Amino acid sequence: MRRKHVEAIRALVEVAAGRADVGDGLDANWLDVLQCVSQLEQLQLLTQGSEQARRTNSARASSSVDAPSLFSSVLSVSGPSVEHSISARAFVAPSSEPQPPAAASKRKSSAALVSTVSITDLAKLETNSQVLVVTVDRLFTASVRLSGAGIVDFVRALSQVAWAEIATAFAGTATSAPNNQKQRQSQEVAPPSRLFSMTKIVEIAYYNMERIRVEWSQIWAILGPLFDRVGAYSDTRAAMFALDSLRQLSMKFLEKEELPHFAFQKEFLRPFADILEGDAAARPAAADLMVKDMVLRCVYQLVQAAATHIRSGWKAVLNVAQIAARDPHDQIAEMGFHIARE
Repeated sequence: MRRKHVEAIRALVEVAAGRADVGDGLDANWLDVLQCVSQLEQLQLLTQGSEQARRTNSARASSSVDAPSLFSSVLSVSGPSVEHSISARAFVAPSSEPQPPAAASKRKSSAALVSTVSITDLAKLETNSQVLVVTVDRLFTASVRLSGAGIVDFVRALSQVAWAEIATAFAGTATSAPNNQKQRQSQEVAPPSRLFSMTKIVEIAYYNMERIRVEWSQIWAILGPLFDRVGAYSDTRAAMFALDSLRQLSMKFLEKEELPHFAFQKEFLRPFADILEGDAAARPAAADLMVKDMVLRCVYQLVQAAATHIRSGWKAVLNVAQIAARDPHDQIAEMGFHIARE
């Protein structure tokens, strides 16, 4: 990754966010733009982590200035760890030719020095600059200027990127492994899912909630199934985030009066029931007891805060209570009866 690559991503984002007619013409190419934004955010995290590691190594080295032998041992220990870091792999290409031990030791020492420079260069890519952050934010705030077809293409691409970010974290643990590796894999902790694009989905949902019902129904036809999948996903952190975001969006949406001959409240609240019940053909139901408890607490809070505004949404609320009443856990069943009594 070099400066020109970051500049190319910045130019791409500026073009996409600059004019509404350009965004309307991107169509399926929104996926490429939003994938670049997602990778840029991941690079920012790597840059921050690399800079923190560099400062830690510098502090350790400076504390050992008075002991040359100890300083050499620190370099010999920290060299391989830096060489195998993500930043080093991005800038240093390992040689495949066999080398004598002395040459290999020299190469490791030089690789450590080059890695330090590479981490510095990575920090100078300006991925954390205020200009780039503002440009990325403007890309999402400008979604309100997209046409009805343009916002649908934008939301569809963002949903695909958001699900890829979440599912990629558990991709390694979901694959099968040989028998001699099962015990080791069971002890490994899966990395936390990235929720950058999921957070942006919540933001654009707020920004575009004032659109006419026809356009908003097309948007929710994409977002609803996404909340179903994330809310029932095996990563509890991602599932809890999706449920809390759905609760906030529902609270905001229920403030708007439902128009006659529309039953959109029922569709908006349906993911709560889908997460509890699941679909054997398409997606599993939530298995975590914490997630089930979160679903019922969200629905109960919606009933308590916005009961006077609920119209067609009562069908979804009662459906949640019915599903919870059939749950084998007494705690979940009791909460379902409590919601029905309210």
